Amino acid sequence: MGAEQSTTGVSNADEDEKTMEFTQSPSYQAGAGVKLYKYQRAHGQSNWILVTTVAHPNFYDLDEDSASGLPKWHLEIDESEVDHKVSAELSLTGNPADRRVTFLAGDDVWALKFPTAETYAEFYETFNAKLFENTYGIQHDEDAEFKIFGADFSSWARGQDGEGADWTTDQMKTEEATPSKTPSRTKGREVAHVDDDPISQVKIGANDNSFLVRGNQISVLKNVHGGVEFKGANFHVTPAKGDFVTPSKIMLSHGERYMNMLSPTLKTGVYHTDIETGKVVSEWRFEKDGVDVPMKDIVNDDKSAQMDNRDTFLGLDSSRLCRWDMRDPHGVVQDLSSPAVCAFKSGKDYAGRPRFSCMATSGEGYTVVGSEDGTVRLYNNTDKGLNRASTAFPSLGAAVTSVDVTYDAEWIVATTDTYLMIIKTTFTDSKSGKVSHGFKGRMGKSACAPRLLRLKPEDWQAAGRGAKLEKGKFTWVTEQGKQERWIVACCGNFSVLWNFTAVKQNRASDSVSHGGLATCTTYHTIPKDENIVDSVFLHDRYGGGGNDSSLVVATRKYLWACADEDDDSDEGDSL
Repeated sequence: MGAEQSTTGVSNADEDEKTMEFTQSPSYQAGAGVKLYKYQRAHGQSNWILVTTVAHPNFYDLDEDSASGLPKWHLEIDESEVDHKVSAELSLTGNPADRRVTFLAGDDVWALKFPTAETYAEFYETFNAKLFENTYGIQHDEDAEFKIFGADFSSWARGQDGEGADWTTDQMKTEEATPSKTPSRTKGREVAHVDDDPISQVKIGANDNSFLVRGNQISVLKNVHGGVEFKGANFHVTPAKGDFVTPSKIMLSHGERYMNMLSPTLKTGVYHTDIETGKVVSEWRFEKDGVDVPMKDIVNDDKSAQMDNRDTFLGLDSSRLCRWDMRDPHGVVQDLSSPAVCAFKSGKDYAGRPRFSCMATSGEGYTVVGSEDGTVRLYNNTDKGLNRASTAFPSLGAAVTSVDVTYDAEWIVATTDTYLMIIKTTFTDSKSGKVSHGFKGRMGKSACAPRLLRLKPEDWQAAGRGAKLEKGKFTWVTEQGKQERWIVACCGNFSVLWNFTAVKQNRASDSVSHGGLATCTTYHTIPKDENIVDSVFLHDRYGGGGNDSSLVVATRKYLWACADEDDDSDEGDSL
């Protein structure tokens, strides 16, 4: 797999100390002997360069004289050009064992090495307080944490597991002690390259085919052991009226013989498309209480529903969760002159602008919903389950752009621009003593604190200017008893893989960040020459062998199959 960057150069650097007093900030004094390092790349080599042994980190309020009363904390370090707003964009991670923090300021990566555990802790706690104040606009104290996170989750947001909570269950302890083997898929096999419309998304099927979306054209891929192959078949989706459809979201259905498509050309409905013919066989309008409503995301009822003949599916808008039914009460839809009505089966219009952004379902149909404000909500799989969240995890201050959940509904990955948040949903009910999960009932103070998956700042730098984490997801499992083993996300020109087995067994948290949350910065990267638009696991049945999983990586111009097998240097087919 791709190389793993290291910060050991900072840990093992010369420990000579120079004493000086530092009192620039009334709320924080750096003390003596703080060393500053800068990460440099040149001619294919990378090194940590010692900048100074008497660094002066300082926090100051840029709006100190403003009448607004809202702080705007900045971190500056004398003897350097570091002067940056305290925010998640710094990607600051701490290593208590090495007494080191590493962060990205502008285009440069820096590290501070502290002489004692006390000076490290003082800086780290001060940074987190300033981050809290910049994020939420109120002074940081215990009452403020209660106000933002609620009494049940204030400790959760600081990285403290709830009473009786156990991140590592007995079932996990019996899993293989050795993590899934490290894939050797540094490059992968080129499947195809395009010269016209760029690739926008990949939709993986569990049966014979998967699909590549390129503007208003869809290319058919053949699923094979360890990857995909181009079948040479393309089609444009053609509705009864108007031009070709450009899908913004596609969902396979009815044994993967059909696609349901959202498109800007039909803002309050869905195109139901026959894959074999490439034709729209019906258009369905989303209607609730006699009013057309838009949907910005649709998902299957559960992890394996696309392989069944289901007529129902889920949809969301910014303040609405719905279960829709495509069975027309008047029978088979044959007249395409006007859209049929997609029946509203269950759900709710929410007041208060929850700003829903994304959703995913488990093997039994439990639903997780992410929001633009960062809240993650869990919903039961009953008829009225969408009417009220069983559990709502508070925001850590960043918008959630995508979510996924394991087949057994015990784990969630929520993607933000700067980290993936792993949430364990199981807990022990304080009244019954039985193990349950947050989709069925309120977890309260029994929840395990989340763990974060992050890139090292030096890899953020390599991923490209403006790179963000996107589309975090587990390996695709559709059978009870099988375990998801990897998590993948896109970030600039990297596909990033974390070993989920190691994360579950609590063996991967080597750092802390974002208020003290255990953070994993051990991962594998698959670099490409241009930004990656999608990284998707094939269905478990097409794994690369053993316990590994096969991955499809798409850039705007190329499609790659990455599996644990010998590299195939042949060029891919032209689309």
